[in-house]
Amino acid sequence: MSTTFSVQKLEKLLRERNKQLDGWEKQRDKLQAQLDKLDAKIAKAKGTSTEGRRSSRAASQPRLKNDKTLKQHVAEVLSKGPLKLADITEGVLSNGYKTRSDKFKNVIYQILYHNDEFVHGKDGNWSNRPTKAKAVKKSPKRRTKKKVVKKKATAKA
Repeated sequence: MSTTFSVQKLEKLLRERNKQLDGWEKQRDKLQAQLDKLDAKIAKAKGTSTEGRRSSRAASQPRLKNDKTLKQHVAEVLSKGPLKLADITEGVLSNGYKTRSDKFKNVIYQILYHNDEFVHGKDGNWSNRPTKAKAVKKSPKRRTKKKVVKKKATAKA
């Protein structure tokens, strides 16, 4: 009991299905716009803003925890020697740093650029800033007050 459809019949079914799908997408877009307006009203009533917030999907995901800061991970990777940005990014991730960033390479660049602990060489490599050997400071000598001995005036008479 097989049904056979002609090419015209199949094309007509496909057009009808696409038309129905377009209708559902338009309906979804209208409902989403209504939801967005309602969210804005709620936020205004609460005195909060929805701008700058993470999407509800991202907000529902817990923040990833790392044992060390990103700056510490970068310093550790660079302790092995000067590296290019891509190599630093790869090294930090391979050392176990957890992130959800889509542009993690940019995050690493910001860490490198905004910290004086890292130096960008002319060859394009980044490295830890060389530490200057700190001279041992001698404690300043305290000047002791000299005791002034007042001589008693003796009267000669």
